[in-house]
Amino acid sequence: MSRKNLDRQGRLRNTLVGFRVSEEENDLINMYAEMLGMTKQDYIISCTCRKDIKVNGNPRVFKALKDQVQLLIEKLEKIDEGQDITPNTEELLYATFSLYKAMIENKESFISFNNTE
Repeated sequence: MSRKNLDRQGRLRNTLVGFRVSEEENDLINMYAEMLGMTKQDYIISCTCRKDIKVNGNPRVFKALKDQVQLLIEKLEKIDEGQDITPNTEELLYATFSLYKAMIENKESFISFNNTE
């Protein structure tokens, strides 16, 4: 028998919720979860429950942020070559630089990244 999967508050998580997304939507969800240092499950639950997301500026988050900036550079180079900017690229730009700005401005170890804006 498998071990019970309890969350941080000791609640049993035994209900499975599934839904379909496009590849682009899946990439955005993965990007946000990685950039915020969360699991995909925790990110989706936080978004659907409209909770503030606290970001701890740790090496994993900084590496994800660095990877996103590199991805942005590659996408912007393609735009310079005549390719149009996509809504996903705009969202990636906004999310990356919003998080980067919040981390620079806030000297505390946790930064509130309000996803309801």
